[in-house]
Amino acid sequence: MNNITIKNITEKANVNRVTFYAHFDDKYQLFDDMIYKTICKDIYEKAGKLQELDRNHIEILYTSIHAFLNTIVENCPYSYIKLFPLLRIKMIDVLKMHSDSKTIETEMKMDSFRSIMISSMLYEAAEISILKKSNLSQKELLKQLNNFIF
Repeated sequence: MNNITIKNITEKANVNRVTFYAHFDDKYQLFDDMIYKTICKDIYEKAGKLQELDRNHIEILYTSIHAFLNTIVENCPYSYIKLFPLLRIKMIDVLKMHSDSKTIETEMKMDSFRSIMISSMLYEAAEISILKKSNLSQKELLKQLNNFIF
Protein backbone atom coordinates (compact mmCIF):
# COMPACT_ATOMS: atom_id res chain seq x y z
CA MET A 1 0.00 0.00 0.00
CA ASN A 2 2.99 2.30 0.58
CA ASN A 3 3.93 2.09 -3.11
CA ILE A 4 0.49 3.21 -4.24
CA THR A 5 0.07 6.95 -4.56
CA ILE A 6 -2.93 9.18 -5.13
CA LYS A 7 -1.29 10.13 -8.43
CA ASN A 8 -1.20 6.43 -9.47
CA ILE A 9 -4.84 6.00 -8.51
CA THR A 10 -6.12 9.12 -10.26
CA GLU A 11 -4.16 8.40 -13.43
CA LYS A 12 -5.48 4.81 -13.65
CA ALA A 13 -9.03 5.99 -12.92
CA ASN A 14 -8.84 8.94 -15.33
CA VAL A 15 -9.95 11.40 -12.66
CA ASN A 16 -8.19 14.42 -11.24
CA ARG A 17 -6.99 14.79 -7.65
CA VAL A 18 -9.81 17.20 -6.79
CA THR A 19 -12.39 14.59 -7.79
CA PHE A 20 -10.59 11.94 -5.77
CA TYR A 21 -10.49 14.12 -2.66
CA ALA A 22 -14.14 15.05 -3.11
CA HIS A 23 -14.95 11.39 -2.42
CA PHE A 24 -12.13 10.14 -0.19
CA ASP A 25 -9.84 11.57 2.46
CA ASP A 26 -6.93 9.36 1.42
CA LYS A 27 -6.03 6.07 -0.25
CA TYR A 28 -6.83 4.16 2.94
CA GLN A 29 -10.41 5.38 2.93
CA LEU A 30 -10.66 4.37 -0.74
CA PHE A 31 -9.33 0.92 0.18
CA ASP A 32 -11.83 0.57 3.05
CA ASP A 33 -14.69 1.61 0.79
CA MET A 34 -13.65 -0.80 -1.97
CA ILE A 35 -13.31 -3.72 0.43
CA TYR A 36 -16.60 -2.96 2.15
CA LYS A 37 -18.54 -2.70 -1.13
CA THR A 38 -16.91 -5.85 -2.52
CA ILE A 39 -17.77 -7.85 0.58
CA CYS A 40 -21.34 -6.50 0.65
CA LYS A 41 -21.89 -7.31 -3.01
CA ASP A 42 -20.55 -10.83 -2.61
CA ILE A 43 -22.54 -11.63 0.54
CA TYR A 44 -25.81 -10.18 -0.76
CA GLU A 45 -25.49 -11.85 -4.16
CA LYS A 46 -25.10 -15.26 -2.55
CA ALA A 47 -27.13 -14.99 0.63
CA GLY A 48 -29.36 -11.98 0.13
CA LYS A 49 -32.53 -13.90 -0.65
CA LEU A 50 -32.45 -16.08 2.44
CA GLN A 51 -34.96 -15.05 5.08
CA GLU A 52 -34.03 -17.16 8.07
CA LEU A 53 -30.88 -18.21 9.81
CA ASP A 54 -30.59 -21.94 9.26
CA ARG A 55 -27.82 -24.39 8.41
CA ASN A 56 -28.17 -23.63 4.70
CA HIS A 57 -27.77 -19.90 5.33
CA ILE A 58 -24.69 -20.52 7.49
CA GLU A 59 -23.20 -22.71 4.75
CA ILE A 60 -23.78 -20.06 2.08
CA LEU A 61 -22.30 -17.31 4.25
CA TYR A 62 -19.30 -19.43 5.25
CA THR A 63 -18.66 -20.48 1.65
CA SER A 64 -18.87 -16.86 0.49
CA ILE A 65 -16.41 -15.70 3.14
CA HIS A 66 -14.06 -18.59 2.42
CA ALA A 67 -14.09 -17.85 -1.33
CA PHE A 68 -13.52 -14.13 -0.71
CA LEU A 69 -10.54 -14.77 1.59
CA ASN A 70 -9.15 -17.33 -0.83
CA THR A 71 -9.30 -14.72 -3.62
CA ILE A 72 -7.35 -12.31 -1.41
CA VAL A 73 -4.69 -14.99 -0.77
CA GLU A 74 -4.41 -15.74 -4.49
CA ASN A 75 -4.20 -12.08 -5.53
CA CYS A 76 -2.05 -10.84 -2.67
CA PRO A 77 0.23 -13.80 -1.86
CA TYR A 78 2.80 -11.68 -0.02
CA SER A 79 0.52 -9.32 1.89
CA TYR A 80 -2.71 -11.19 2.64
CA ILE A 81 -1.66 -11.78 6.27
CA LYS A 82 -1.49 -8.01 6.77
CA LEU A 83 -4.87 -7.58 5.07
CA PHE A 84 -6.77 -10.20 7.07
CA PRO A 85 -7.19 -8.09 10.25
CA LEU A 86 -8.65 -5.26 8.15
CA LEU A 87 -10.87 -7.67 6.26
CA ARG A 88 -12.05 -9.23 9.51
CA ILE A 89 -13.45 -5.92 10.77
CA LYS A 90 -15.19 -5.14 7.47
CA MET A 91 -16.51 -8.68 7.05
CA ILE A 92 -18.01 -8.81 10.54
CA ASP A 93 -19.68 -5.43 9.94
CA VAL A 94 -21.20 -6.70 6.70
CA LEU A 95 -22.32 -9.99 8.23
CA LYS A 96 -23.91 -8.23 11.19
CA MET A 97 -25.67 -5.83 8.84
CA HIS A 98 -26.82 -8.82 6.79
CA SER A 99 -28.36 -10.53 9.80
CA ASP A 100 -29.88 -7.27 11.04
CA SER A 101 -31.55 -6.68 7.70
CA LYS A 102 -33.33 -10.01 7.72
CA THR A 103 -36.21 -11.25 9.76
CA ILE A 104 -33.64 -13.28 11.68
CA GLU A 105 -33.46 -11.00 14.68
CA THR A 106 -37.19 -10.94 15.24
CA GLU A 107 -37.80 -14.61 14.46
CA MET A 108 -34.93 -15.88 16.57
CA LYS A 109 -35.03 -13.07 19.12
CA MET A 110 -31.37 -12.54 18.23
CA ASP A 111 -29.81 -9.63 20.01
CA SER A 112 -26.91 -7.59 18.74
CA PHE A 113 -24.38 -9.55 20.79
CA ARG A 114 -25.44 -12.87 19.30
CA SER A 115 -25.45 -11.40 15.82
CA ILE A 116 -21.87 -10.16 16.29
CA MET A 117 -20.76 -13.50 17.74
CA ILE A 118 -22.22 -15.50 14.84
CA SER A 119 -20.65 -13.08 12.37
CA SER A 120 -17.30 -13.42 14.13
CA MET A 121 -17.51 -17.22 14.17
CA LEU A 122 -18.29 -17.30 10.46
CA TYR A 123 -15.29 -15.16 9.63
CA GLU A 124 -12.94 -16.94 12.02
CA ALA A 125 -13.93 -20.39 10.74
CA ALA A 126 -13.21 -19.35 7.15
CA GLU A 127 -9.88 -17.78 8.12
CA ILE A 128 -8.88 -20.87 10.13
CA SER A 129 -9.60 -23.01 7.09
CA ILE A 130 -7.74 -20.71 4.66
CA LEU A 131 -4.68 -20.48 6.92
CA LYS A 132 -4.83 -24.23 7.60
CA LYS A 133 -4.85 -23.74 11.36
CA SER A 134 -7.05 -26.80 11.81
CA ASN A 135 -6.82 -30.38 10.67
CA LEU A 136 -10.56 -30.38 9.95
CA SER A 137 -11.72 -30.42 6.34
CA GLN A 138 -13.83 -27.50 5.16
CA LYS A 139 -16.94 -29.70 5.37
CA GLU A 140 -16.11 -30.83 8.94
CA LEU A 141 -15.32 -27.27 9.98
CA LEU A 142 -18.69 -26.13 8.64
CA LYS A 143 -20.43 -28.93 10.54
CA GLN A 144 -18.70 -27.87 13.78
CA LEU A 145 -19.62 -24.24 13.13
CA ASN A 146 -23.28 -25.16 12.67
CA ASN A 147 -23.16 -27.16 15.90
CA PHE A 148 -21.84 -24.13 17.77
CA ILE A 149 -24.49 -21.84 16.33
CA PHE A 150 -27.46 -24.18 16.61
